[in-house]
Amino acid sequence: MGELNDNEKYHYLPCALPATPSDIGTIHSGDIMLYGSNCLVLFYKTFPSPYRYTPIGSIDNPSALEMFLCSGQIFLKFELINNQLWNYMIF
Repeated sequence: MGELNDNEKYHYLPCALPATPSDIGTIHSGDIMLYGSNCLVLFYKTFPSPYRYTPIGSIDNPSALEMFLCSGQIFLKFELINNQLWNYMIF
């Protein structure tokens, strides 16, 4: 995932996903969102934002997220298990 603005990691997907963007207002550390219809974003800081995103999910315990994500390249894997989306971070 690429780095942007010292607060997020992003990756452009090869295909578009269904998107329903809305005004988020405040981004929280651990939020996983879709920007446009094909850019997956993982935020590791909390801050106000004027941009519109489609919420995808969030990391349950993001307290150490900034330390890990600032240090370099990460891999984020999503899996569908029993029709529920589970996500795992691999550093």
